[in-house]
Amino acid sequence: MDLTCSSCAYAFFTDPLKMGLVLVSFTLAIAFFLYLRYARGISNGRKLGLIYAHIFFLVFPVVFYMLFRGCTTYFSNCDQLKPVIALLFLTGLTAGLLGAVIAPFLFIRKHARISIPLREGHLADVVRKHGGRKKAQLYMLDTAKPLAFSTSHFSHKIFVSIGLADLLTKKEKEAVVLHELAHLHNKSSLLKSSTFLLGLVSPLSNFSSIHSVTQEEEKADRFAAARQGTWRYVRSAKQKINEFYRES
Repeated sequence: MDLTCSSCAYAFFTDPLKMGLVLVSFTLAIAFFLYLRYARGISNGRKLGLIYAHIFFLVFPVVFYMLFRGCTTYFSNCDQLKPVIALLFLTGLTAGLLGAVIAPFLFIRKHARISIPLREGHLADVVRKHGGRKKAQLYMLDTAKPLAFSTSHFSHKIFVSIGLADLLTKKEKEAVVLHELAHLHNKSSLLKSSTFLLGLVSPLSNFSSIHSVTQEEEKADRFAAARQGTWRYVRSAKQKINEFYRES
């Protein structure tokens, strides 16, 4: 006989085995987050793995509870394999959808609403010249903060803000755009959107920030400096942006 909503919830939260699985899942989620937060010198691939391991074990108790309430007969003593397979599949599917579709969509949509495409001008020419086979589209963000970032989900996009355009010289803006093109070439924008997703779904992200990928930033800086033939504009652009945020 099926349990009612209240009795189902009571049965779930008073079952030592189920509460033990929930506790283990949350403990692993915290452990992966702490490793991600404090580890140094780890690769992009490992950081992505840690982010999605954290999300997986964070989502697991929710999917576990929903499956238990919706299919209580799955959790009989006679057949435990079926619920385990369904549970792992649904948890993995949920985490995968969040990472591959929902997070990139929200990340791009958030900024696309306050931006316009730039198809002409010096920076657009830089993108066309150095963008490679997969042509990127340049967008201007309507914000006074000096910002620049890129995304490679669905299509390649580079965003620079009005504040950045006002703050930097022509060559410094060129260095910034080349830096973002390097991120697109190196496919490092997935890490940025995954970190954005982490901020949306994980309560722990409100108490501690994740360090940026230093190696990827250094590679992007080297790409820009190599294309310009000098480190001067990369360094001066970073200095001006850092000074802006220190003073604000």
